Amino acid sequence: MFFSLIYFCNAQNGKSYAVFLDSANAIKYKDDKKADLYIQKAMKLASDKDLGDFYLKAIQIYIDINHFDEALEFCTKAHDVFTEKKI
Repeated sequence: MFFSLIYFCNAQNGKSYAVFLDSANAIKYKDDKKADLYIQKAMKLASDKDLGDFYLKAIQIYIDINHFDEALEFCTKAHDVFTEKKI
C-alpha cells in the first residue's frame, strides 16, 4: 500500500498540468473564460518534455470553444516543439 501511494504521488507530480487541462475541458462550454484560465495555469506547470502533449490537448479545447486565434498560436508553438525534437 505504501508503494502504491508513492507511485500515485509521483504520477501526479509528473503530469500536474493535466488536472488543469481536464478541468478546462470539463467546463469549456459553460465558462470559456475560466477554461482559458485553467489552460494558462496548466501551461505554467507543464515541463519542457510535456509541452508538445500540453499544446495538442489545449488546441482541441480552444477549437471546441471557437477560440481559433489561441488554437492557431498553440499550433505554431506545438510545431516548434515537435520540429526541435525532430518527431
